[in-house]
Amino acid sequence: MDPRLRIVARLPLTELWNDDGTVQAECVGTIDKAEVENPLQSGAKLVIADIGHSLLWMDHKTALAFWKSEAESRIAPRAKKFHSRIFPDAIVTSRRN
Repeated sequence: MDPRLRIVARLPLTELWNDDGTVQAECVGTIDKAEVENPLQSGAKLVIADIGHSLLWMDHKTALAFWKSEAESRIAPRAKKFHSRIFPDAIVTSRRN
């Protein structure tokens, strides 16, 4: 399949790709804000995976702006428990059996 035509079918992803094909990458597990922000400050690219769409690769400048305006406030702190009040735009659902 032409990599330019690929879309995200499910999450989590099992691989990353760009217009040239598969990209060497490794899942490192759970990360916190600093582990996202530090590489972005150093020039790393950011890729957004949204089901039903192609991967969106962002250059350094766009990635930093997206991080600050959209993503940073949505990253949960590394803790055993946290309260949804720390996320101002959160949509909280509960399931009762």
